[in-house]
Amino acid sequence: MSPAPVLNSQLIGLAHYATVPLRERLLAPSRITFPQSIALGALVTGDGPVERGDLVDQLTAALKIDEAAARETLADLTAAGLADQPPGEDSRLRATDQGRALHEGFRAQVADLASRIYGDIPAADRETTARVLLLVTERANALAAE
Repeated sequence: MSPAPVLNSQLIGLAHYATVPLRERLLAPSRITFPQSIALGALVTGDGPVERGDLVDQLTAALKIDEAAARETLADLTAAGLADQPPGEDSRLRATDQGRALHEGFRAQVADLASRIYGDIPAADRETTARVLLLVTERANALAAE
């Protein structure tokens, strides 16, 4: 009999890396990167235009990238026509109609994929896993900040 799996960073990493090729396959037709998809999601789900500095902070915190990479990600979204600055608001960005459509299509594909991966896992198990992963993330972020 095999020993019970142990929750640790290696197991979490393996689960993450198992999904990377699936995510990349979904993103490939759009030619945007994962960081760009995260930034676009923040623009689409926000209430109107978002302060560029807030987006940079979100990207650096969530993706563990530096400020320059976060700013480049936002510049690339703008260059691709997926985000723009509202007239007279140089410090803010918003998703364009093209960006919103791309995000909605991506979200639908991710929902389908998630259903195929997680769909038959009991809801209580998914909820427990989500709580544990959020706690692990919170603790790891706190340790990294020390």
